[in-house]
Amino acid sequence: MKQSAEQEGSLAGMKNDRCDIKKGGKEMKRSLAVLCGSLLVLLLFLAPGSAVLAAEEPCECESLKPLQGAERNKIVAGLISGDVFKNVRAELLSQGFKWSGAGAIEVIKTEMPGFGPVTMVGAAFVNPDGKTERHVFINGAYAGPAPEGPHTH
Repeated sequence: MKQSAEQEGSLAGMKNDRCDIKKGGKEMKRSLAVLCGSLLVLLLFLAPGSAVLAAEEPCECESLKPLQGAERNKIVAGLISGDVFKNVRAELLSQGFKWSGAGAIEVIKTEMPGFGPVTMVGAAFVNPDGKTERHVFINGAYAGPAPEGPHTH
């Protein structure tokens, strides 16, 4: 069966379209490969340095929440009116510390096995170097400055 010139022209045009689609497909594959490669490189830079992290001992420190409201205010008032706090405060002030005030005091109540209920109070003082230190009172007794760092055992 013979094809007319018009049909042959349209067939040639279809072949050219197919070639253009194949070229576009190759370009699409290249750009997709570049995009995936870039994403992989980005993920490598953002990933943590070591996938194996040391296992930490189980700790309930995160469950401790500072008291607020009337119960906190009652404990703070009892502490700052007591002789133990007044003596510690006077000693720290003589060493160049500045008391941050009653508003900067944190109170935590918890149960400790073997000890029963424990009330921990952290009073903030600014040391002569300008850094804030928390001085801890446990059940009303002075325990000393809190260790530095966000989490110590």
